[in-house]
Amino acid sequence: MLADLAVNCAGGATTTIYPSTTAEDCAYILRDSATRIVFAEDAAQGA
Repeated sequence: MLADLAVNCAGGATTTIYPSTTAEDCAYILRDSATRIVFAEDAAQGA
């Protein structure tokens, strides 16, 4: 919730990826949404 609030206050928009989303779909979502910041559980998930 705090991450969503921070993104909103910075003028951004939240894009979510679920645990069931495939790696290919994750890559597409991140590219298509022009993602600039990622909140991830750990470095492996961020990669």
